[in-house]
Amino acid sequence: MNKKIIFASIFVIGMLALAMGIGTYSYFTSTKSSTGNIFTTGTLNLQLADNDEGWGDGVTATWASPSGWAPGDNVTGLIYLRNTGSVAAEAVYAWWHNLADPNGLSNVIKITWWSDSTWPSYNCVPDFLVYDANGDGNLTLAELVNGLSFFNGLSTPDPNQARFYADYDESYTNPVLQANAGNVFWLNMTYHFMETAGNEYQGKTASFDLTFDAWQHHYIKP
Repeated sequence: MNKKIIFASIFVIGMLALAMGIGTYSYFTSTKSSTGNIFTTGTLNLQLADNDEGWGDGVTATWASPSGWAPGDNVTGLIYLRNTGSVAAEAVYAWWHNLADPNGLSNVIKITWWSDSTWPSYNCVPDFLVYDANGDGNLTLAELVNGLSFFNGLSTPDPNQARFYADYDESYTNPVLQANAGNVFWLNMTYHFMETAGNEYQGKTASFDLTFDAWQHHYIKP
């Protein structure tokens, strides 16, 4: 027989034997799977209520005067905040803004009482006299809304800046608004129509908006 043919036959037989050996050689194995790996984010959902409105996304006329409001009269109102989400809010900011006052009525309306759930029996007005622009010892609505920026070192007028900041201890363990409506934060204010207001304020109107921001963590605006 031709030697080349013999060599080729031996080579083919050897490859078949090797293939058969590979096919029958194995290790023990075991297979398991991790399934359904889902990431779900929490929520922070702020709700408001006031003296005559239940919980919702907003309230109206928390501080609204009667039609016959006269110098010497007061308007007192409470606004409540809660968090129905699953993530706690460590800080709450309140923004007095959108002052509509074509006749200057807000200059003769002063804040005489200001307390909140962090200082329930303490009148915070003296602490906010830094916004008393004319230095007369009264904090008027106009001064509160259009006062100096707290976050810029009380040096920059900013009508859209936060005037109130609530935070217990910045430890992230005692939040202002716990998750799942775990607690309620409230703000109580009294507005007084100053006795010095003259006849030029008869029949006049002023309005403003108060917007709250709830933050997961304390933030200082640069």
